[in-house]
Amino acid sequence: MILPPIGSSGQSSSLPDSNGNSTNEIRPIKRTARKEFEPLERENISNPSPVRFASGRTEQAECDTAVGAAGETSISYRRVTPQEFDFASAPRYRKTAGLDKSNVEFSGARQEVITMIAGIEETRNIAEPGDAIITGPKGERYVHTPERFSKMYEQDPNDPNRYRAKNVIRAIQLSESVELVAPWGEIQRALPGGRIAQSETDETDVYLIEREAFEMTYGPDSSRPEPG
Repeated sequence: MILPPIGSSGQSSSLPDSNGNSTNEIRPIKRTARKEFEPLERENISNPSPVRFASGRTEQAECDTAVGAAGETSISYRRVTPQEFDFASAPRYRKTAGLDKSNVEFSGARQEVITMIAGIEETRNIAEPGDAIITGPKGERYVHTPERFSKMYEQDPNDPNRYRAKNVIRAIQLSESVELVAPWGEIQRALPGGRIAQSETDETDVYLIEREAFEMTYGPDSSRPEPG
């Protein structure tokens, strides 16, 4: 058997026609083109879209994120009140580290103080002259009146450059995104894993603590046994 020559555009074969005579006919060969797989274009995730907040929400909302028409992420927060939580049975915590005096600024004039953590606005407040502005380990900034600051901190007798915490709190871990009006009038927001805390020295002193800030600065309080 003689194989027909292969052309660049097809295969030549000797085929009989209807009268039995041989004819040369070019029949194209179906070839499956080999397509190289090109890498998929990846969205630029190094600069995510800014987070927009739905503040003032009073209805029940699931803790989730939604993508809007512009591709921006929004977080729904449920407005909560201290009365919703059972602090009496919550575990006690105390700050495990003192407060360096370099992280405390006493405001000399009225100013706005904003806390941004990972691009998310956590707190916004106004510091009056004499108020203490505290910067935490993640850059979070809190404002305390002089009375509140003296209630929560005292001079560390072992280090003149530091304050030590006086306050013991009871804290409950959050399972949803919530916002709370703190006793000093500030609207706070926290994501799941954060804590809602109540001071043991003042039951009206209820506020939110961001998850990583809580884990970095608080530990179980063993100074007093739990009532049993």
